[in-house]
Amino acid sequence: MLCLLLAAALCPAALALADAPYITTYVDGEGRRVVIQPIYVPGSFIEQSFVEPVDVFVTGVDHVFVVDRKGNAVHEFNARYEPVRVYGTAEGEGQLSAPEGVFVSAAGEVYVADSGNSRIAVFTPEGELARQYVKPEAAGLDSSYIFAPSKLAVDNRGVMYIAVKGSGLGLLRMGQDGAFRGFFGANKANPSLLNWMKRLILNQEQLDKEVANKPRPIMNVGLDNYGFLLTVSQGQDRSGNLRQLNAGGVDLLGSRSLLFSDMLADAAIDRAGFLYGVEQQQGRLVVYSPAGEALFAFGGLQTSAQEKGRFIYPTSLGVNSRDELIVADSGMGTVQFFSRTSFGESALKAASMYYKGRYAESRAYWETLATANEMFDLTYQGLGKLALMDGQYSLAMDHFRQAKDVKGYSEAFWNVRLDWMRSYAVAAGLAAAVALIAWRLLSRRTVAVLGRLPWPPGISRYGRELGEALRIWYKPYDGYYRLKERRVPYAVLLTIVLLAIMARLFHSYGTGFLFDTTEPGKKNAWMELGIILVPWLSWVAASYLVCSVRGGEGRFREVVQGCAYALIPYIAFTVILVPLSNLVVLEESIVYTALFQIMLIVVAAHFFIMLQVIHNFDFIEALKNAALSLFTVFLLWFFLTIVGGLTFNLYDFFYQIYREVT
Repeated sequence: MLCLLLAAALCPAALALADAPYITTYVDGEGRRVVIQPIYVPGSFIEQSFVEPVDVFVTGVDHVFVVDRKGNAVHEFNARYEPVRVYGTAEGEGQLSAPEGVFVSAAGEVYVADSGNSRIAVFTPEGELARQYVKPEAAGLDSSYIFAPSKLAVDNRGVMYIAVKGSGLGLLRMGQDGAFRGFFGANKANPSLLNWMKRLILNQEQLDKEVANKPRPIMNVGLDNYGFLLTVSQGQDRSGNLRQLNAGGVDLLGSRSLLFSDMLADAAIDRAGFLYGVEQQQGRLVVYSPAGEALFAFGGLQTSAQEKGRFIYPTSLGVNSRDELIVADSGMGTVQFFSRTSFGESALKAASMYYKGRYAESRAYWETLATANEMFDLTYQGLGKLALMDGQYSLAMDHFRQAKDVKGYSEAFWNVRLDWMRSYAVAAGLAAAVALIAWRLLSRRTVAVLGRLPWPPGISRYGRELGEALRIWYKPYDGYYRLKERRVPYAVLLTIVLLAIMARLFHSYGTGFLFDTTEPGKKNAWMELGIILVPWLSWVAASYLVCSVRGGEGRFREVVQGCAYALIPYIAFTVILVPLSNLVVLEESIVYTALFQIMLIVVAAHFFIMLQVIHNFDFIEALKNAALSLFTVFLLWFFLTIVGGLTFNLYDFFYQIYREVT
């Protein structure tokens, strides 16, 4: 069976793509969406005429329950999607009105969120109304609280967790006796900068008229395999849109911001712990890892005629024991199922083993997937773990680099470094000691000999001016003061700026993988030049203009000289930081991070001291003028952006006219 499965995964992607009217994307380690073979393909529609299907529930024996809101009924289908019975259509107390949610207990009782009747209706497995629950009498539920249940879940104790329309208080908990047991799992109100500014500026009367910043209501709720609650909410910030709550209300997903969850309508979980979501804005189905990381996305909205696998307004989904997805679409009035492809089966099976630490068992899957699709990053994570277990640390580093797995790369590099230190530590120590002694003995003599040579005046001055960089490095106030009213050769200034550019390129292309996962081939050298030159030139222009207007003594040449020498700390730190980034592991990254932050502080301090000394400001004046110069830089960039945009639009306008004429 395993051989057949792996062989099927090797089938050309074109065959699988022919069965899917949509593209399937994988979210790689850098957050990019990469097109891969389909992991799910659309199957048939359930042969039933629905008016507005809004909820799906799948039982442990794969019976499917579908809530038809406008049809005022709940339909039950067996594992082969054949009709079994219909609930809530008989006249009398059991008749449903605009139901929106369904949950089936282990005992077979069918709980229905009967929104139109403002109740929870409970049916026997045979379809008879067993009991009903209305709004409970409780001090916390006054007349302003409208009990309009939309979705629900029932735990193994019989406690109901009910999502009520428009309620930001969380899930209403109700016991089997109908008693109110409080609210559970409410979302947090999302503070914003605008709300903070309103509280700062407006008076109490004005604030009372503002719309309150209330927590988002819970849109959907379900239970996972361990009895934890899955809650679904909607919101642009994505944080907490999908949560997995334990009995204490703690989100096991960490309230993380999930991709594709802005307009999430429903979520489900399979036996391996993978999470599935259906998103309404783009009609996507999303597969998340057990930790909530987006892995795959597929599906889409209808573009013309009715197509399998596409939606108008998807509302709910479920997953059965065959890992099929059953999706309700109220816009189309249909319920269709999606079957997992052989590639999807291999990918998710291997990923499941990886997440559970069963690396050895997953070897055949990973090797096959690597052959089937080289763009699947998770494959290289698995192969990296296997190489790590086999002691092939260099190979593991290569695999983890391809997978953008910083943690795995660090672990493999730690072993490579340890092996190197065991083999060459003594030799490297002796070489370093010899080099240090030679430096101490020869450096002063070399400088003395070079100083006695008859250098041409130009070269001699060039060397002296570069030597001033050392004075500025450890005595900035004295060094910048010595620059005043001195004409430094342009060759020296150009050398320093070129060294800064080289330092930037060295930093961009030489920084270790742990601190920069972008591949060198994907970097733009011109962009890197702009990163160092544009801010520097902007600061030269802005600081000179601002300080000249505000009584600064510095001339333009002196400002240029000072700004050039202020780049020296950046050059010096970069020479240290880049090799360091290639020598430390993740647990030691604080050393690199701290040194990088120190570099930023020192560089900023040098530019500030330069401005203060060159223009002869006191500390407070220098601080004000530095802030104004920084503001001027941003204004300059904003102006250039506007001019650039208008210029492009003008060019495009005349170009379109030219095309029409010709």
